Amino acid sequence: RGDIAGNQSYIAGNGNDVVVYSFTFADGASALDGGDGFSQKRNSGLSDTIAIIANGQKIDTILNRFGIDPVNDLVVFVSSANAASHVQGTLRGFYSFRYWGFDHKNLAFLNGTLPRLAITDGNFVPFSDTTNTPPNLNNRYSVKSLRVDNTILMLPVEDVIKAVKDPNNVNIAGLTSSVFVSDARSSSGSSNEYNGVIRSTTSEVSGKYVGFEGRIKGAKDVPWTGLLDTEFRFKSKADLKAYYDVRGYQSGQTAIQLCRTNNRSQVTGFSYIAILGYPSTYYDGSWIEWGSLTGGGPAPKLPPDSPYRTDLPELSEVITYNAAVDVDSNLPTNLNTFASTSRKIIEEDKAYKR
Repeated sequence: RGDIAGNQSYIAGNGNDVVVYSFTFADGASALDGGDGFSQKRNSGLSDTIAIIANGQKIDTILNRFGIDPVNDLVVFVSSANAASHVQGTLRGFYSFRYWGFDHKNLAFLNGTLPRLAITDGNFVPFSDTTNTPPNLNNRYSVKSLRVDNTILMLPVEDVIKAVKDPNNVNIAGLTSSVFVSDARSSSGSSNEYNGVIRSTTSEVSGKYVGFEGRIKGAKDVPWTGLLDTEFRFKSKADLKAYYDVRGYQSGQTAIQLCRTNNRSQVTGFSYIAILGYPSTYYDGSWIEWGSLTGGGPAPKLPPDSPYRTDLPELSEVITYNAAVDVDSNLPTNLNTFASTSRKIIEEDKAYKR
């Protein structure tokens, strides 16, 4: 929703086959039992996540609340405010629906925000000061009807570790043989996460941080804000291609997206997948997980020989440990130091659609 003159705050439906609903983070939290929009806290087998792709039951809740037919409907995501953070949150819906099997032809994103649309195209697009009332259907629609497996869009930490160890000889089903790690975090200023500035990656507890700062080995600095113009629209396809070319992306590589919690990297990921057509996947655990899987330093969380330990030169660069007093002692929560898998979420999601 935007603050638009004349109190015309929403694109208007036509009363027939075009309906408009307001979906906010608060709506998402209600729908997802404590989640954030299209995110949810889940257990990977290794630990609880901070926020990761919502499970099938929760996505089905959204489909039925808003009457979305995942096979036949076109879902258009619209950013409701002139803020880059709204673009991130809106695109998480695109990522979630693609992961659960929506065809690309059934998803779209309005390039530009709702307030901007009202200013530039107000004479051509109908507006209304209200939205349609969600139908709240009873189990009519389900992602189970989408007989495609797109779970490769989310990479568990064990696969990220495997890919980073040998980035030009990758043997992971669904990925190309070479990967390009795309880091959308800040690389300047006081919160210079990419360059390992101490106390730059906060946990969910105020004043607490991950075990170490730095970046995944070989990760390229890809600031997400560089993809948008001053009106929060994606830049041209040619500009986006040049943006990645100068950072070393090579044709055919699978781009692995990350930031702190895979929100900023929704912007980079969408540009790779939907605009440029590059193969891409998301490390949904992102740095808040990676930076917590320490086997050394002042506040180790794992045994030194753990296969999930990430504070090693072959996996991370610019390793900078936060002081023990600053490290969140409960992150990752419910850590299983003897875990045999970090793929539990993916396996659960595959099983949901069988």
